[in-house]
This record gives sequence, structure tokens and C-alpha cells, in this order.
Amino acid sequence: MAVAWNRLIRFVATDGRILRGEPILPSPDFDLGNTTAETQLKALIISGHDLYDTTGATEVTNEVAIVKELLGPLAQTDVPILRCVGLNYAKHSIQGSQSIRSAIPFIFFKPITTVTDHNVNVVIPKICQDDQADYEGELCIVIGRDAKDVSEADALDYVAAYTCGNDISSRKLQRDAAYAGRIPQWGFSKGFDTFAPLGPCLVSSKLIDDPAKLHLKTTVDGEVRQDEGVSDLLFNCVGAGMNPPKYLIPGTIMEMKSDDIVPLIIDGLDVTTDVEFVFETNRFGGKPSPKKAFAQGASTETCLRAVESCAKAFPSWKRTDADQKRKLFQQLKHLLEVRGDDVREIIEEEINCSKLWSHINLQDSLGLIDEAAALVTSDALSGTIPITRNHNAPALVFKEPMGVILGIAPWNAPLILGFRAVVAPIAAGNTAILKGSELSPRVHYFIAQLFQDAGFPPGVLNFIMHRPQEASAAYETMISHPAVRKCNFTGSTPVGRLIASRAAASLKPVLLELGGKNFAIILDDADLDKSARLTLEGAFLNNGQICMSTDTVLVSRSVFAAYRKKLIVLMKKASSDISAVITTKSSERLRALINDAIAKGADITTGDDTDPSIIPATIVDNMIPSMDFYHAESFGPMLGLQIFDDISEATKIINDCPFGLSSAIFTRNHYRAMMIAKDLNVGAIHINGATVHDEPTIPHGGHGDSGWGRFGGSWGLDEFVHTKTIILNE
Repeated sequence: MAVAWNRLIRFVATDGRILRGEPILPSPDFDLGNTTAETQLKALIISGHDLYDTTGATEVTNEVAIVKELLGPLAQTDVPILRCVGLNYAKHSIQGSQSIRSAIPFIFFKPITTVTDHNVNVVIPKICQDDQADYEGELCIVIGRDAKDVSEADALDYVAAYTCGNDISSRKLQRDAAYAGRIPQWGFSKGFDTFAPLGPCLVSSKLIDDPAKLHLKTTVDGEVRQDEGVSDLLFNCVGAGMNPPKYLIPGTIMEMKSDDIVPLIIDGLDVTTDVEFVFETNRFGGKPSPKKAFAQGASTETCLRAVESCAKAFPSWKRTDADQKRKLFQQLKHLLEVRGDDVREIIEEEINCSKLWSHINLQDSLGLIDEAAALVTSDALSGTIPITRNHNAPALVFKEPMGVILGIAPWNAPLILGFRAVVAPIAAGNTAILKGSELSPRVHYFIAQLFQDAGFPPGVLNFIMHRPQEASAAYETMISHPAVRKCNFTGSTPVGRLIASRAAASLKPVLLELGGKNFAIILDDADLDKSARLTLEGAFLNNGQICMSTDTVLVSRSVFAAYRKKLIVLMKKASSDISAVITTKSSERLRALINDAIAKGADITTGDDTDPSIIPATIVDNMIPSMDFYHAESFGPMLGLQIFDDISEATKIINDCPFGLSSAIFTRNHYRAMMIAKDLNVGAIHINGATVHDEPTIPHGGHGDSGWGRFGGSWGLDEFVHTKTIILNE
């Protein structure tokens, strides 16, 4: 339907009248939201009382008025119904709901008293003043004529205009079980006076062919809180509000709500606190973006709640029979298969990775869950009956779950490493806390929510995050709690040392998978084409941001020139696959390593370096021990080359390195490779394979500064059980 006006504003004129008019914009990009009396904005007065009239009774006149004060386009009396379509964005519904909805949208209503102007102060009531209010920009649709039983195909014919809305919520009152109970209180938490600012204008539907192409920007007190498109709406913008059929009258506002916050999960419920932190998307390569979202941060009190919830759930989960546990893991795998495309999209957005890396994350996660389901009913958790001196007093040795396990997961392979932190502990009969990364909060929330949807009992897996500056207090609170019996951590060596020291103070074991300075050896009889391809893959997959990434290739002098030539050719071809690393800080650290190497005599060869925001694939020749890169893990797209004359020289270089996670040996002589492998102090050696390789059926872990303990297979289960001996005397 076409109304008489293109844009409609409501304003106070210089003579004091409150009018509606068609603004005369000084320029096409003029920002109506910043209009003041000094702007001297002019408008053509609109006559008539029916804003949505299409018969000519309402028209844009030639009378000009000057805007003294811009109001919101709609007064409360202009809005009969404020109808909200919740959880309507694919990315956000994964964050804040049990699943992506496929049939009926989530509908709720806000009182008309919430409607206010776009530029007024929001009144936060006393009941939620200790809570950080949440602000979300939303697309609002204005219905122009009576609508009932409208098909999705005809829905746009009933739209008169579009505007912007700010959906304000008290997260604590909406979701926190301590305040809201077990049922989320959407209407109550969002229904306070002034909690629905609208404006600054209405834009006629005749100016907008496709509302899904619109872009929304929300600022609060001058700070950009949201700046993104609405292209990922799950439901047709208008059809969502009209189906199932409802009678809608002219002036009805439909607010297409997102839910752009990542909550915690405790005892099966989404939890919000008075602690939030901002995480940026598209923050990569030194280009911070105004597109921001919010994640809940756990206070020490919330950490305690998570531990106590797990402790409460542990006795029952420990006694749950193995067949039931296996069925739950099978359901977990099924749900991950169903939602695989959705979580891959989140991974690619959150960590700026390739489709290949998100695919690897998904497939490895499915394999890990599948293996856990198999191990639960295997003999991996069975005990033994050892020989005793007295055959009338047999001994029974049991493997029993330990209690609450704290699993701390990193961002770089967020799905697989998030699952790995908790799947083995839970399969072994423990309950677990997943501590997610502030760089991949939505992926880690997805994991915890998937456990809830699969039917795991409340408290078997809880999910928390914290602000980086509160890491020490959070770890101290949880690790020192008597119910927490072990911690597993995947991440940097310095943080691993801190966690190990805190656990040692409480005499608690830890499983640590830390950094790696990983080497590949190219022997004189190696297949050089295969060697070049797999060392390149091992170095640059996921921009080198993998703990197993190849950092240095040790090449036999007799084949060095030929190998290097093949490597450079492949690197140049593959350099377009390199994207920006995770943060500006990471980029600065890598540039410092490169500059230090150049200053100390290194020759540098790079791939495509046309984008200054991207660290290109970089090969470093002429490495010497005084270079920082000689010793440091790059955790980026850098690969060093060194020549050796004797295998003992290569072995010494590897064993002198404090790290010991993964290595590779390339040769046609497997016996020779096995002899070399036995001399290397590393957790895994891949003969004629890339250093980046792991499977759910084999042990994975390192030596030295790369940590201790093993994930994977039955070895991974053994990490999360303790041994109990019972002797049966007569």
C-alpha cells in the first residue's frame, strides 16, 4: 500500500504546534536522529488525521514549518499494539534459544506505555537499576490497514512504513532464574515505561523494495551499541507477525526482535548477571568494527553457583546407567549434524576462518562425540581383578568418576576444543563446567545449549565466561572449591602455568595441552612434492593459529634448494587462503617477530601482501638462535627453514626446544623414521604427514612446555577417573 508521504516526522514547530510533516532533507545522507533547533530543518506539513490513508484525505501540503524539536514519529496514542517477533535472527537464535525455530515465530507484546521518542532519556526503574540494561536496535514494521488471515505472499501489501526501534530489556529480570524463575519473563523484563523508543521517522514502504537489505544502527549516549543488517531474519519480516492469523489494525507496530547477547547456562537455564562484556565481530587484522555484541561475564558468585549446580547433579549422573549415557551422546551427535551448517556460520564469523576449517571443526566434533558414545559402554571404564596373595581375599579395582571437572576451551578451534574440554569428563561420569573463550562466546554457548537440547540433565554441563581481567579471580574461585576435582586447559603455556600453580595449591591434578613449537624434518630421500604440500598445510591451515602448526622445517642440505623451490611455488598459489589473524594484538606480535628476524639477517618470502590488514604467508630463511622466532611459537602464518647436515643435528634442535607437542618426518624409509621418532621428545610424530593431525581414538598431548596428560580415546577417559580398590576378606 502507498501512503501520501515518503518520510514522516513528528515535531514541535517554532510556533509551538506539534505537527507531522515530510522532512526536506538538506542532503541525501542527512542524519535525522541528530536534528536540533540549530539545524533549522524544514518540513512540509502533512494534513489529515489518518496517517495511513491512501484515498487522498491525508496529503503532503505546500506549507513549510521549521523544526524546533524533533519528536518520535509516533505518539503512544498512535500505536494500538506493539507486537514483537522474538528470536528472529539466525545467529542470535542460536545464542539465545533451544534451537532455530522453523515453523512458528516467538511472539510477545510490549505495553503501549513503553513507546517513547527516539532521543529521550530512558527511565530505568528501581527494580532493575542494579542490572545493566540491554539495548538492541530492531526493525519495526507499521501496518497500514486491517489485516487478518494474510498469506506470506501478500504480507507486504499491508505494510505502510518502516522505522527503527530500541528494544530495551532488563536481562536479569528476563532470564536469571533467581529473579525470573524457570520461565523467561520476556514481557515483564521488556515492558517498563520508555523501554521502546521509536524513530526518528517513518519511511514509506514504497521507498523500500526489500526490507531484508536494510541496515540498523543503535547508539546510546553517543556509543554505538549495534551496527548490522537484518539479512538473516529467520521469518519473513511481515509474515512472521501475521501467521498464525491474528487481527491487526492500522498503526500496529511489529518489532522484529533479535536477542544479541550470549548468556551463561547454569542448571539448565540461561543466566544473566550484572556483569557484561563487549566482544567485537569483524575485529580482525587491526580493523575494529562497530559491529559489537554482548556476552555475560561470570562474577565469583556466579562461578560458585555453577560449581554447586554441578556438584548437586554429580551423584545422580554418576549412577546413570551406561546405556542411557550412550543414548544421550548419540542424540547430541544427531543434533550437531542437524545444526552443523548453523554453527559453521558462527565459527567463520567469530574467528574469521575458512570454510575448510569450520568443516574440520564440525567433522572432528562429530567423531569425538561418536567415540565417546562408544567408549561409555566399552571396557574402557571397566575395572580389573588383580592377583592377590590370599586367594580367599580377592581385590576389585574400580574406575570411578572424580566429581566436578573444569574444562577451559580456547577460541582457535572453538567447536572441537570446546567439546573436547567436556565430552570425556561427562562420558566418564563426571559433571563439567565449560569455561568459554571471550573470542568465541557464541560457539561455546552453542555447545552448552546443545547438551541441554539433547536431554542431558540440568547441572551435568554448566557454561560460564568471564571478562579477561577477572580470569584470576574466577579460576581461583572454581579450582579451590572442594567439589572441583580436576581442571583441563587448552591454551597458552603462561596461562597453563598459572592454572597448574593454583591447582597445586589445592593438590588437584590438571590436564594441560599448551603451546607448540613444532618441527618437520625433510630427509634426503623424501618425496619432495608431498613434503612441500604437507608442510605448507601444517604451517598455514587456519592462518597458522593451531597449537600443532608447523613452525620450522629442518631440511637435509642435499635437497634444500629443490624442496624450497617447490614450497615457494605452492605458497604463492595458496596465499589467497590467508586471512587476518584473530586480533590486532596478534597481528602486532607477528609483525614484531618478522621485523626482528629481518633485522638479524633473515631472508623473507611472502605471499600476497596487498592487504595491509593481513599478515601474509611468510617464509623465513637463514634462521639463527638470536632471532625471537627461532624460539617462540608464532601462532600465525610463519614458517622457518633451517638446513641440517646430520640427523643428530636436527634431533638436537628439536629436543633443545622447551616445547614438545607435534613433529613430522618425511622419508621413504619407515624404519629410519621410526628410529628418529624414538629419539624425539614430543607427544606425536607424523611420518609423511602434517604436524596438524589428531583423531578421537588416539592420545593427544605434549611434553615440557607443551603440557602434560592426554586427551583422546581411552587415554582421555582415564584422565577423568580415579582408581578405587576394594578387598573382599572372609
